[in-house]
Amino acid sequence: MESEDSAPRTEAGGVGAGDFQWWPGPPWLAAVMVVIAALEAATVLVLRAHYTMDVFAAALAAFFAYALGATVAPAVDAWIASLV
Repeated sequence: MESEDSAPRTEAGGVGAGDFQWWPGPPWLAAVMVVIAALEAATVLVLRAHYTMDVFAAALAAFFAYALGATVAPAVDAWIASLV
């Protein structure tokens, strides 16, 4: 059975765009990911799949998830390395 809320998850694109800044590839690819995330957010607004506040909250959730991951990851990596 499909859930009632089957709209795309805009925060996933935001987190993905944030992660590309650490990827050792060309910098223009990170810019392309940011543009894709912005187009995804604009699409759900134009198609009225989400309220504006939902899209804004998704952008904030992506930012804070990325910030939390960047803060916690070194400690978790060190802990895992100590186990191995």
